[in-house]
Amino acid sequence: MARLSGKSGKVWWDVNDSGSFSASEYMLAVQDWSLEDQCDELESTGMDSGGVAEYIDGVTRFTGSVNVFWDSDATKVQPEALLPGRIILARLEVVAGQQPRYQGYVLITGSSPRSVTTGIVSYQLRVRGTGALTRPS
Repeated sequence: MARLSGKSGKVWWDVNDSGSFSASEYMLAVQDWSLEDQCDELESTGMDSGGVAEYIDGVTRFTGSVNVFWDSDATKVQPEALLPGRIILARLEVVAGQQPRYQGYVLITGSSPRSVTTGIVSYQLRVRGTGALTRPS
């Protein structure tokens, strides 16, 4: 079984609202990202279920977060430019330019800058999906 390292992943943001990603629409200094892909479980147990719980699928949704160091390279996407309330197309790649990758429109629900005397200025961006999530093929 081949394993992957996330050390060369990328996070893309369609800041130009073009529906695709230009060469500079990625974020530098990403520490990590996470994604939770969910589905509601609807209990459909009836008297004819023989005393065994039954479920059907409901609404799907996804949420996630991106942790990034602030980087002064203004030619790339800056975390402070992604304000809460913005809906934007995002792509999360485990290995840059390859599968597995996830893509969908997200609502930026929060941005938390962090500055400490003994460390690097960082941001956490929190997102919630606003439509379908394209999963790895």
